[in-house]
Amino acid sequence: MYTKKGGKAYMATRGKKVDPSEKQSVVDLAKDLGFAKVNDSNYNHIKDMVPTFIPQYDYILGGGIAFNRITEIFAPEQVGKSTFVMEVTKVLNHLGVTVFWIDTEGTADRDRMQELGIDTDKTFVSQPAKEDLTVEGVGEYLKKLMEAYSTPELKNTPVVVIWDSIGGTISEAQANTEYGEEGARGRHAAAITKVVQKTSHELSDLNMALIFVNQVRMNQNKMNKYQSDYIRPGGAALDHAEGLRIELRKGAQVKDKTEDKTYGGHILRMITDKSKQSRPHQKAEAYILASLPVDDKDPYGPVSDGVDYEYNIYETAKALKFITTGGSYRKYTTNAGQEINLYEKDFLKLLKSPEGKEIRKELFQKNFLSYFPDDFKPLHNETIDVTKWEDMKGIKEYYAKLKKQKAKDAKVPKENKVVEEEDVKNE
Repeated sequence: MYTKKGGKAYMATRGKKVDPSEKQSVVDLAKDLGFAKVNDSNYNHIKDMVPTFIPQYDYILGGGIAFNRITEIFAPEQVGKSTFVMEVTKVLNHLGVTVFWIDTEGTADRDRMQELGIDTDKTFVSQPAKEDLTVEGVGEYLKKLMEAYSTPELKNTPVVVIWDSIGGTISEAQANTEYGEEGARGRHAAAITKVVQKTSHELSDLNMALIFVNQVRMNQNKMNKYQSDYIRPGGAALDHAEGLRIELRKGAQVKDKTEDKTYGGHILRMITDKSKQSRPHQKAEAYILASLPVDDKDPYGPVSDGVDYEYNIYETAKALKFITTGGSYRKYTTNAGQEINLYEKDFLKLLKSPEGKEIRKELFQKNFLSYFPDDFKPLHNETIDVTKWEDMKGIKEYYAKLKKQKAKDAKVPKENKVVEEEDVKNE
């Protein structure tokens, strides 16, 4: 109760003792108002993340691509957007995650997918009628998938939906515009806004990841060097709704080792343009290749199309000095003390062969632990086991032993402390 005294309001009960039973706790008050402790809340919680298993990429991504979120991947043409997404699809196949492609560009060709290592029995692609190849049609596909995966039987099942691409999908209004007739500006963005607004809210309650591939167009209104060279279709709603926005750029070309030294691929530079799961505006590089021949006698080479896994392990290990160069040879000493001294092409063949399986795993894990020395977020996934990836086996146990060793060291007086990290690694 309040009264007036001297023109000022004050509590009439001030100074009196209040029975604690009559007080409402802050926790109870919060519950009554529809709030919960952040520590007790699962609202918008990321249940799972899927890595690329290219450590430098996963580092800037904060572990990988998150579920319950929209991820956008954009780049100009011929950079490798669809090829990169196919690499992610291959990883999802290995980890047992269902993938749906909504393909409005004709990218999801069966032969090309198989060529890049995708399990086409575990990957599903939309086969829309001509009239459904619109933004609104994609919205209906997404609605049906979300309704199907919101049932009690499927709610916790991890699933990824890939839309390739936003920029290549017209709106119904644009589809109904006659040739030679100028369409109203903003129709495409308005259609995408509706799709994003309807899906982003539902997504937070599903174990689903949406990956939107986006084309870009030249910024013809660029006024100074600080403005972007490109404009991304989609409008502001997409900018606000997505949790991760990845820009891909084409770096230096990789020349093959034949006399002609023709194009054999290029560096694929990744930039986190926006990220709610890691620090944004970070950069990382890996290689995207095109059947890179290593010499004239072996014209097809040991290197695969796309984001070649072993080639990237090899190049990363060189950059981190695990593999050293001596003239034309590449040198590496294994944990067991075995010395490897081979030409580059033979080193790559070894990593791809059954005989080189353990060496590949050893190099991968050395690369991986250089970027993630203490822990790796996707290892704590709720439904996706990333240790199904062959070269990840043993990593979880390593972290557990390292944590145990650190706890043990913390109890030992500083003057007597001996940290045996090498023993932990060798185990």
